[in-house]
Amino acid sequence: MNKKKSRESLVMRLQPTSGTPLAEVIQWLKSMSTEERNQKSAEVMVIGFLPYARQMNDGDKNSVESCYWDTHNRLNQYAYVMRQKLGVKEIRPEINMFSSVALNNNVQIREPEAVIEEDLEIDSMFEVLR
Repeated sequence: MNKKKSRESLVMRLQPTSGTPLAEVIQWLKSMSTEERNQKSAEVMVIGFLPYARQMNDGDKNSVESCYWDTHNRLNQYAYVMRQKLGVKEIRPEINMFSSVALNNNVQIREPEAVIEEDLEIDSMFEVLR
C-alpha cells in the first residue's frame, strides 16, 4: 500500500517598493512560469535557510553542522553556475588568506575542473526538493 507523503504549504505576499533590489527580483520571477518560479524560490530557500530549520526541528549539533556544510557547498556550486551562465569573469587576487596559507603549507589550489554546459539547470543539484 502506497502512502501519500503529506505536503507543506507556504503562501507569501511580498510588496516591495518599486526600484528596490527585491522589486527587481520579483519582476524577474514574475516573468517565469509558476512552476519555474516556485522551483527557483524553493532552491534559494533551501540553500539559505535549511540549516536554521534543521536546528529548530532537530537541534542535534552534528546534524546541523552536517546540514550547514552541505548547503555551504551547494551555495558555492550555485554561485559557480551563476557566474558561468552570466559570463562573469573570475577575479583572482595574487595573494589572499587561503592562497597564503596554502603556499605556506605547500598545498596546491586548483580550479574546478567541471565544465558547465549552457543548459545545466541549478535545480539538478538540489535532490532535497524532489
